[in-house]
Amino acid sequence: MEIYIDREPDQAKLGRSWSKLKLCFLVNPVAGLGGPLGLKGSDSIDPGEVARRLGAGMVLPSISRASRFLSELLSLGFDGLTISPEGIMGGDLLLSIGYRYIELVKLEKPYIDGISTREHTIEFVRNAAKLGCEVLVFVGGDGTARDVYHAMPLGSPFPVLGVPAGVKVYSGVFATGPESAAYLIKLYSEGLARIEYRPVIDADEDMMR
Repeated sequence: MEIYIDREPDQAKLGRSWSKLKLCFLVNPVAGLGGPLGLKGSDSIDPGEVARRLGAGMVLPSISRASRFLSELLSLGFDGLTISPEGIMGGDLLLSIGYRYIELVKLEKPYIDGISTREHTIEFVRNAAKLGCEVLVFVGGDGTARDVYHAMPLGSPFPVLGVPAGVKVYSGVFATGPESAAYLIKLYSEGLARIEYRPVIDADEDMMR
């Protein structure tokens, strides 16, 4: 599912303050690293290698994109509750940017060298409905979109929007960028956007190399 601008707004939501919105937010810190490493994706990257590059001062592409999205949300006046995993999957960014209303989720499986894997994405998404999620935003690529899709229960009560940060972003669930994603969330919360089902496409990285 993806959020789209709608020419026929939801009258029940028009003018509603988005200060009551419960936003679930997650970052795949590995997304986008396959490009600098000469790969066609990031699915097979070792978390330990990511941790070493972080220690050497490397800026992760997905963290940069996530920061832009969160900063734009604040500039648009967002003051709702943001629910996110602890640490590198979102919690650290929310704290550093200065979000006031946050709920940080401690995942059952520990990170590997401080870096998350697809299992952490799946765990968080599976529990999103129980956390009261009203819309889920993820930062990543097609691989992350695939994991989110497989983790969502049938008849999920909330829509999903992707912030593009991966090497592969062929799926139809992504906004055009971090800032446009923030704007779409605002429109959706005010009843000025609609939900559409869009394809998730995850190309085989080995076949593309």
